[in-house]
Amino acid sequence: MSRTPFLYRLGRFILGPFFKWYYKPTIIGKENIPKSGAILIVGNHKHLYDQCLSIISTKRYIRYMAKKEYFDNKKTKWFFSAVGCISVDRQNHDGKAKDEAIKTLKQIEKEERNATDDEQKILSQYAGWGGIPEVFDEKNDLWRREYKELKELLTPAEYENARASVNNAFYTSPDIAMCINQALANFGVTKGNILEPSMGIGNFFGSMPDAMQNCKLYGVEMDDVTGRIAKQLYQNASITIAGFEDTKFPDNFFDAAVGNVPFGDYKVYDPKYNKLNFRVHDYFLAKALDQIRPGGIAAFITTKGTMDKASPEVRKYIAQ
Repeated sequence: MSRTPFLYRLGRFILGPFFKWYYKPTIIGKENIPKSGAILIVGNHKHLYDQCLSIISTKRYIRYMAKKEYFDNKKTKWFFSAVGCISVDRQNHDGKAKDEAIKTLKQIEKEERNATDDEQKILSQYAGWGGIPEVFDEKNDLWRREYKELKELLTPAEYENARASVNNAFYTSPDIAMCINQALANFGVTKGNILEPSMGIGNFFGSMPDAMQNCKLYGVEMDDVTGRIAKQLYQNASITIAGFEDTKFPDNFFDAAVGNVPFGDYKVYDPKYNKLNFRVHDYFLAKALDQIRPGGIAAFITTKGTMDKASPEVRKYIAQ
């Protein structure tokens, strides 16, 4: 959509002054928003009016993501379409693409070779099992076919690994990864060692701009099938299939770290960090920061709890 929709412009004209008067927001870093080119504005979405406040932060046209259910409802579809929102299907599950990717991976490994360009296109459609525990429930009639196919495709160990990933295997959109990588490049990260400690199939690696192509890539992925797919997609990268807690990268080794860390109200066992008592997302940040050299850059997607929680311990650790 090249032109700003009329309803969007009208809403900003009418509501913008009101929100500035009523909420009196403080906008920090407004001058850093570029006047042109792709940008990504990410909010915690703690209030219904977050969108309105972000609209007045810039004169640029912002297209929001909105859940597909709004577009399915005739009463709300016209509005979300009229302001240029992007429909997001949060329940979409392309089981066929996942199955085809697994079959392709196993054929490649059986022939003991690297994936071809065409095979990489198939492998890149693999999206993991985050948020869909139903596919592992043998008693769920709605997912009976997917359950049966998965049991046939995976070995018992692969199946257990996949089932264990449902709480945190949420892969980052390549569009979002591209924007974050471009920001790294803008900061001067164009060479050196780059770490992605929870890489999935490697969307951050695949979204790096030309300026970062000379970087040496290091990735970590806990799920076995996902890690093997990542190795086929990024054959020149150094990829470890293990939990981040089991890796032994030296401190101060990386020039930058990037990624989408797992969120959750649980902890992982790492003797070096157990004393900190951090939740999994904060642990990933802490360990990655220690492994980045002084002056390096970390660019992570994390839960709002990292910065909003009552205890300041994590924030103190990050700030040190």
